[in-house]
Amino acid sequence: MQLSNIKGRGEIKSYMDKWIEMHDWARKGRAVHIITGAVPVSHPPDSVINTGVMLVGDAARASDALTGGGIANAMITGREAGIVGAEAVEAGDVSKEMLQRYEERWREKLEDKLWRNWIAKEKFTDLSDDTLNKIISLLMEVD
Repeated sequence: MQLSNIKGRGEIKSYMDKWIEMHDWARKGRAVHIITGAVPVSHPPDSVINTGVMLVGDAARASDALTGGGIANAMITGREAGIVGAEAVEAGDVSKEMLQRYEERWREKLEDKLWRNWIAKEKFTDLSDDTLNKIISLLMEVD
């Protein structure tokens, strides 16, 4: 669910509780821990750098808008920031211009996929529940 669609605190949990009640097999489980949080599911920002600053992972909106996954992307952006950051410190230059190399490196590896999946997520959010249920039912029939 998108944060912009939430009307009150605890609303997401009530959706989950309703879903569990609809499925016999899910009612057999029990909560061990309840952990909540938000995952950024927007398109990549115009820039994730400035003088002395490089954003990585969720802070750089590098999570996958379609799946919510972000650990692998955080590792990729973190590695690239580490490489460029070490070079910048060695050169004694943490200017925006020097850190631009990080911007280019992470975008080369991730940006196309992040944009593609953001567009797919946007299209999916326009579909009705009935249409989504039909799509999932059809996909379940495929070996």
